[in-house]
Amino acid sequence: GLTGHIHQHLHTPIDRGIVVDHDAPWEGTTSGYNTTLKDGDRFRMYYRGWDLDENKRKEDYQASACVAESSDGITWTKPNLGLFSHNGSTDNNIILETDHLTHNFVPFIDTNPDAAYKYRGVGRGHADDIHGLFAMHSADGLRWESTYDGPMKLEGRFDSQNLAFWDPICSAYRIYFRDMERDHRAIKTAPSPDFVTWSEST
Repeated sequence: GLTGHIHQHLHTPIDRGIVVDHDAPWEGTTSGYNTTLKDGDRFRMYYRGWDLDENKRKEDYQASACVAESSDGITWTKPNLGLFSHNGSTDNNIILETDHLTHNFVPFIDTNPDAAYKYRGVGRGHADDIHGLFAMHSADGLRWESTYDGPMKLEGRFDSQNLAFWDPICSAYRIYFRDMERDHRAIKTAPSPDFVTWSEST
């Protein structure tokens, strides 16, 4: 085997400036949870659009899931998708506007050889009365549908960027999610053969 040929070199980050500004009226101060996927010859960046105003009631503002696209990962555009209306106009890049999903919606490209859908995603809402993590699927990465009624069969807090994907090493789906352990913030994981039945998390 190879020995003595491994070298770790930490590169110094270089500031290349802002590539995406969350400056649209449906975006703002609490936009985030950016997830970037390489999809064929383009990149897609999914993120939460949310302009939280502490002086307003929760009912007066709405979080949404948005998308930006790029051919090189440097120059990004926000496509006008026409899927959802914001202040009377569908001229926006909103892909989801659903309370139980948009706090931290995170999609992934399903690389399972037997995948039923090309895109899957998980999300949790920001409302106090909404609990659990919800599964979504899409054929084009823009138009999303609920995979099944109700939340996923997992126990956790889910109030962070929960990551799911097909793990080819164990031929199963795997999810990493936020929870509490001994009164401390923790990250847990669980596998699933079908994205429906999940083993006990660790």
